[in-house]
Amino acid sequence: MLSKLLLRDVNLHTPSGRFVCFYDGDGEIEFSFNAKVATIGKGRIEFDFTPTSYPACVATFAAYCGDNGILLTIVATNPLNPSHIIRVIMPGYEATYATQPFHPLFLKTMSHYSAIRFMPWQNTNSDLTEEWSHRAAPGNATFGTAGVPLEYMIQLSNTLGADPWFCIPHKASNGYIANFTATVKKLLRPDLKVLLFILKVQYIFTKCYITFNCRCISNIPMKYGIACFLRGPTPVSKALHSACPPIRTLHSIASMPREAKKYST
Repeated sequence: MLSKLLLRDVNLHTPSGRFVCFYDGDGEIEFSFNAKVATIGKGRIEFDFTPTSYPACVATFAAYCGDNGILLTIVATNPLNPSHIIRVIMPGYEATYATQPFHPLFLKTMSHYSAIRFMPWQNTNSDLTEEWSHRAAPGNATFGTAGVPLEYMIQLSNTLGADPWFCIPHKASNGYIANFTATVKKLLRPDLKVLLFILKVQYIFTKCYITFNCRCISNIPMKYGIACFLRGPTPVSKALHSACPPIRTLHSIASMPREAKKYST
């Protein structure tokens, strides 16, 4: 038996109504807490969600006392064809979730920005990925560990018309970089501009940060437009200058007909 909490402790910041759960494979899935199952079919479960909240408890900052949320439990599964690719869809998005994964309110909030820095989505400072085959992929069960797939970041940029700022893992192989840039070239809107970083940042206590593991990429053709940036005239950056000189102007990625923006460092 395996369980997962959904929409827990969000203090009513979520819609109520008829949710739909889709899944592939052969198994039995149950919903509880603030969810009540309405209909069950093959690979499809509908349930009604009525969120609760306990403001007095929330005010104490105690753990797990805000909302009950939704408890999804796999109670049985076929080892030869286990339950997998489980999707829980909010009311009103059954027809569009597969092609538009972003909530309209999120898109409205993000519409104010002309460029998006994806470093947090990519878990850049803890990403030790070297090979493209180990990257964050759209089929992953969660994006909380490996990060958000490149395809979704490109889709968000395309939807908003915002220039993407991507980070390359500092241990990435040449093959990883080649596949990354080829994917950007293939999927990104041609009118958008791109900024790529390849570095790692570490924060030291409460003081200023330093950059390290800034990998020189002289063996990478500059058509990929990867740049190694050093922030400011710090002692650390001065020490790294001779081994890894910063590149201030980005070239077009994979010969794309677009000029990369120049950003101050």
